[in-house]
Amino acid sequence: MERRASSPILKLVACSQQLAAQKHMISLQQAIEIKESILAYLRATFTFQDKKVHQAFYDFITHPTEGMFKGPYISLRLPFVKANPEEIANIPLTIKPDWPPYDHQVKSWHRLSTLEKKPEPTWITTGTGSGKTESFLFPVLDYCYQQQHRYGIKVIILYPMNALATDQAERFAETIHGDDRLKGKITAGLFIGEGKDNKNFPTTMGPKNIIENRETILGSPPDILLTNFKMLDYALMKANYHDLWSGKNWENLIPKGKNLKQKQKISMELYTASEKGTP
Repeated sequence: MERRASSPILKLVACSQQLAAQKHMISLQQAIEIKESILAYLRATFTFQDKKVHQAFYDFITHPTEGMFKGPYISLRLPFVKANPEEIANIPLTIKPDWPPYDHQVKSWHRLSTLEKKPEPTWITTGTGSGKTESFLFPVLDYCYQQQHRYGIKVIILYPMNALATDQAERFAETIHGDDRLKGKITAGLFIGEGKDNKNFPTTMGPKNIIENRETILGSPPDILLTNFKMLDYALMKANYHDLWSGKNWENLIPKGKNLKQKQKISMELYTASEKGTP
């Protein structure tokens, strides 16, 4: 029984590896092979002595409309529009990519730039693989680079899911590490409810990671903080997280001379306002 169950799994893994290694894949053939591998695994794993029950199970999972397999579907996607040379030449960023950007990226960089103006609220809706992350990543890094003389957190990025925050943390790490103007000068921290153990969570920036250790983030607040609403709530309300907001960057939001309780109240009023739709 165990051998029968493991063989289709190995076959599915080997099939996936072979397909991934091919430069040109035939989509229809790929879909058929994956489907057959999954069916073989299910047949080996779920066996029934009663032939009628076995056939009913097979008919159930392979039903053309109610079964577990749909498609295959063909996606017809037009290429994303490249920015014109004139717009690229006038990108208002010091920290910018060395590859030709898309039109929506350049438009977002103009709106989010802090060069002699305040950044404008920006909503980006575009397809997968179109560089939505880069649309805000470079303006954020550019702002931190321009303000590196100021201590403390300069940008807070909120994520609905920890998995997305973790994935984009690596993007930030790679971009910062790959630019000599940023490496060793600009820091980012992942503040999502983990990171309490020095041994398991990075305390320094790396080529593939940002700072994740909780004590390090509190002791030396990074320039960029990647977090979620729950942890932001804790950070604003709990006294032991108050060190995050130390420094001059928050003077305009939290006036000097206020005690801790008043500062927390002001911070929560700002947070509540943002929840109600304020950009």
